[in-house]
Amino acid sequence: MKIYWQRYLWLSVYFLTPLIPVMIILKIRTVEATDPRYVISMMLGVFAFMWLVNQIILSSRPRFLERYFGMDRLYRFHSLMAVISVLLAFTHFIIKRFLFGILSITGFLALMVFLFGGLFSLIFLEDSVLLRIRGVMTFRAWVRKTFHISRVGVVLLHNILILALIILLVHIMTTSGSLYASPFLKIFYPTYFGMGILFYLYHKFIKPMLLRKNFWRVKEVTPESPGITTIHIQPEDGRVFAYQPGQFIFLTLLQQGIEKEPHPFSLSSSPERKDMISITIKNAGDFTSKIVQLQPGAIALVEGPFGIFSYTQLRSGCELVFLAGGIGITPFLSMLRTLQRCEPQRKVTLIWAARLKSDLFATQELDAMHASMPDFHWEGVLSEEVEWEGEKGLLDYDHLERLIGKPLSAKEVEIFLCGPPRMMNLCLHGLKKLGYRHKQIHYERFAL
Repeated sequence: MKIYWQRYLWLSVYFLTPLIPVMIILKIRTVEATDPRYVISMMLGVFAFMWLVNQIILSSRPRFLERYFGMDRLYRFHSLMAVISVLLAFTHFIIKRFLFGILSITGFLALMVFLFGGLFSLIFLEDSVLLRIRGVMTFRAWVRKTFHISRVGVVLLHNILILALIILLVHIMTTSGSLYASPFLKIFYPTYFGMGILFYLYHKFIKPMLLRKNFWRVKEVTPESPGITTIHIQPEDGRVFAYQPGQFIFLTLLQQGIEKEPHPFSLSSSPERKDMISITIKNAGDFTSKIVQLQPGAIALVEGPFGIFSYTQLRSGCELVFLAGGIGITPFLSMLRTLQRCEPQRKVTLIWAARLKSDLFATQELDAMHASMPDFHWEGVLSEEVEWEGEKGLLDYDHLERLIGKPLSAKEVEIFLCGPPRMMNLCLHGLKKLGYRHKQIHYERFAL
């Protein structure tokens, strides 16, 4: 796996930039820097504000960061740091209110909006740890059904956090005594906030306009099996972007009756195909259920590629093991189609876990790959197919021990894992129990 020194550089920038105003406040020795309790409160407030601004930048899907971390890590980091930042702001408020008797209306209002917006986002927008609490999933489903809240509505309500950040900036500019002693801070805070807002405006308004200018068209819609559809998309200007097998895109479909919010999908096509891209989608919700209505010629907006989930990130020639769960097969189809054309001698094993035989929609193609690639083997593991003659049950330690075995000291193997959370957790536990090292296992996980 490539080691990016840029990761450490960007993490240092993220975590240490708030020290700039903190050091200035401590240096100018205002009243805020005389009482240790006030100093702690001040530092918590500064870090909370600047890290909250950073969340706007992370939510804009910045390519200059994503290429080093992967979008899944950025999303998880974004969710975690948003919670931490609000907790810092809350602690800042508690110290000032109950130790110093200071109550700022703007600070209190900003905090309440952050708490409401953050809790709402964790419940309705993300697959977060809150959803593991009994009753939260039921509550989310009830609210969505009762108030008819679509994903677009959830995203709009999530954006209320921008309003909270504006109120927080007003709070800082009107209550911070250090601003009167430091002209630099008078400029620094609104400038840093403005940078975050520019990222937000680019992501929400400018980028969609650019995507509409360089739009794509749906060329073909192919049913693969009940509930699974592949759509083939061509760029209007004829230029397919370069991408790595295993990466994904954000797709927006501009057809009447289909939600116009961008959704992430793995590419199932090989980058060796230069005329179009393909994505394979399972009917699993409001948006994906409308894919069967998609008509050839419909306009599509494509943003990408994203992700670092690809064997091309590794040393060449190593043995590959692909563990797929359900529709998690799609990035592996992209990788296998590329390997078939570019490295047919590569040793590759695919284990595909699914519920029913009908979920294994590409068996003929996989069998053809097995015939043309001497060291490629694949196995299906079905959990609910009674008449299945192959492996049955959930893909766990016992299956992994039989199908791929324990790692050998001289064996160079890299394992890729993609599927639903339960399947991934079982596989990760099984691989660890078998003795595979963490750096040998590669996966994308968007939930906390």
